[in-house]
Amino acid sequence: MRAARERPRVAVVLGWVALALVLVGALIGATASVGSGGGERDGLEAARQTAREARAQAGQETREADELGRALKAQRGQVVRLRRELRSTRRDARRGQKRNRR
Repeated sequence: MRAARERPRVAVVLGWVALALVLVGALIGATASVGSGGGERDGLEAARQTAREARAQAGQETREADELGRALKAQRGQVVRLRRELRSTRRDARRGQKRNRR
């Protein structure tokens, strides 16, 4: 749940990948149960091709999810750096005000 909250794009992509794999499995199962005789072989070959395409797409989406994760991590690092810089600048400004009062 925490991962979905922190990385919603990654969770969505992984959800789509899982759905694609379930649909491919259902397609293979339906093709295998409906086909009979000579058409069975053609149906299985078509299902295998569809499964290959789905795997390729799932791999691509996984790579995209990894890329988004790396980009998110880089952005978080930049936010942390900027917060530290802001904190330091505020602290220096407060110290400067205290010196001017003396």
